[in-house]
Amino acid sequence: MKSKSTAQFLILCLFLILSENCSRKVEFTEIKRRTTIINGQYYYDILVSNCSDSIGELKSQMISFYNMKARNLKSKGDHKIIAGMKFYKKTSCTSYFLNYDEEHTDAFDLTVKEIEFCNNELGTISEDNIDGRIVYMITLSKKNGDVIVEFLKWDKKTNRLSEK
Repeated sequence: MKSKSTAQFLILCLFLILSENCSRKVEFTEIKRRTTIINGQYYYDILVSNCSDSIGELKSQMISFYNMKARNLKSKGDHKIIAGMKFYKKTSCTSYFLNYDEEHTDAFDLTVKEIEFCNNELGTISEDNIDGRIVYMITLSKKNGDVIVEFLKWDKKTNRLSEK
């Protein structure tokens, strides 16, 4: 009898743990102090909470967030384009940048927090002009130090970025 109640308790605990992990939704937080507009183009730094370990799923989530941000800009009548988004894993270190903006006079003036910040990069979505054509790329940092670069397609009918 005691082993039956122990088994039921363990099953309940396992269920609670699994349901907690499954319900963790990916969240994107813009580091507003680091968002810049240069020549009418937006550059964003984004923190990602509960990001997927799957490269394919992470790529899909980044593209969806990019499209949502572009749609929000357009709905506000802002026709500026998003030239780049950098995505970083949200940690206690990267969360520092939600409240503090580090400004430096040269590229070599880095604090420890900024070096750690750069080491938490998940990837980027960027726009580039190659031979007069606008090209969108997604760059994903893999755990082993390799980088995946893929070209994305801009669908003019839906005004959305998608995988080719």
